[in-house]
Amino acid sequence: MDVFTDGEYRRTEFRSVFADAVGGMVEIAPAEQADAPLGGVNSVTLIADKVERLRRLTAHESGFLNQHAETPFKITLPSVSQTVSSFYRHGVGETAYPDTAALYPDIIGILRQEIEDLVTEGVSYIQIDAPRYTYFVDERWRQRFRDQGEDPDLIIDEGIYADNASLSGIDLQGTILAMHLCRGNNRGAWFGEGDYSPIADKIFNAINIDRFLLEFDSDRSGGFEPLRFVPRDKTVVLGLITTKTGPPEEID
Repeated sequence: MDVFTDGEYRRTEFRSVFADAVGGMVEIAPAEQADAPLGGVNSVTLIADKVERLRRLTAHESGFLNQHAETPFKITLPSVSQTVSSFYRHGVGETAYPDTAALYPDIIGILRQEIEDLVTEGVSYIQIDAPRYTYFVDERWRQRFRDQGEDPDLIIDEGIYADNASLSGIDLQGTILAMHLCRGNNRGAWFGEGDYSPIADKIFNAINIDRFLLEFDSDRSGGFEPLRFVPRDKTVVLGLITTKTGPPEEID
């Protein structure tokens, strides 16, 4: 094998490394979720006070892999834009952060420090998970944001600025930086569908990473035409074999 990962089995789910390692978070029980933004079925962890890193986010993963993997390995982190959208809610964190603009610098600092620490450890591959962007390939989601008085394209621009601030200018010492985009895969479910066209030009050209890891394993991902926007100095890894359904696929 060319590269190892621990498969995120040490996490509750892909974002939980942030909530587990950062102070200023509070757990909200389902009965206390007034507007049930996440369905109101499970407890959710949200930002309630000034956030600060209490410990490394991924040292428990990178330390194990450094000890046991005989080849390069990959560590994943949620993006700044994903972290903010996942853990900030108006009415919970407003005392510390009146809006997301006030929160971004602290999240940027925490995730940037973790990336720098991973590079110092000699981690050769860091994957930034940013499924938030693929909300905006689906016109239904775009309209939902418009109905809330928000401009979808401005949200994308804010996310790109924040994610770049956590990535740009770091001495990577040969570490590969990749970004993964998906449409949600929890137990085979997803939150959106549509090809990459509405976001392709901005995302592929503006985000300062080496490669993109992109879903292309079902009809909901659309065709390959948006790849024309990928600049020549970036690599795309095509996710062609599905992990969401059991039956083997035909070769063609």
